[in-house]
Amino acid sequence: MKDKDTVMAESSEDKKKVQLTIEEHAKQFNLAAPVFAGVMEQSKWFAGKRITETEFKKAVEAFLNAPQGGNK
Repeated sequence: MKDKDTVMAESSEDKKKVQLTIEEHAKQFNLAAPVFAGVMEQSKWFAGKRITETEFKKAVEAFLNAPQGGNK
């Protein structure tokens, strides 16, 4: 029999593996439209692309922490 912590960790892992569209992730995290557009552009994503929550969070973090003005 699995203990509570193991079950919680497994359900958390399953949640991270679930692939939603990038629009669903943006809505879930209440991401502002301009930020979402920037993340899509930087990641070269198309509308309707399905990814995991972890992938989405990493892409948003990378966009928000990128230097302004690009690589010049």
